[in-house]
Amino acid sequence: MPVPEQLVTIRVYDSPDLAEGDRQILLEAGIPAYVSGGYHRHNPQTEIRVPISQVEDALALLPEELPTLADLTAPTVQCVLCRSTSVRTDSPAMRWVLVIGALLAGWVVLYRGAITVAIMLLLATVTLAAGVRARFHVKKCDACGHVWHRTEQLGE
Repeated sequence: MPVPEQLVTIRVYDSPDLAEGDRQILLEAGIPAYVSGGYHRHNPQTEIRVPISQVEDALALLPEELPTLADLTAPTVQCVLCRSTSVRTDSPAMRWVLVIGALLAGWVVLYRGAITVAIMLLLATVTLAAGVRARFHVKKCDACGHVWHRTEQLGE
């Protein structure tokens, strides 16, 4: 049985997700690459390892700059006017659904005395409110105060 080739660490990353993209590049080029660490044990850093004979080829394939955690956590929503990334999602319709559901549940408890029905009504209201929020919402920029609906496109 031949002795396996020694693996060498070529890069160190802050997260397994960051290492996975570079590992995929190496695998597509035919270079066996292995990621150390992961989600199963606490390790603040993740390494990519390749066989010692393919270190130069692997380093030539990878981009010069290492990806960072900022790449993973970059905001995906920007204001359509000022391009700020400080944007909140707001849903007035969801608040109305929650208020009406709470009033109905209160009425059921006070006038009917059916606590079980009121609890079921509250659970149904929260479920309905989540769907209403997903469908009927607006975005609000904290920087300039602009409010827009999801159908408004970015200005050219």
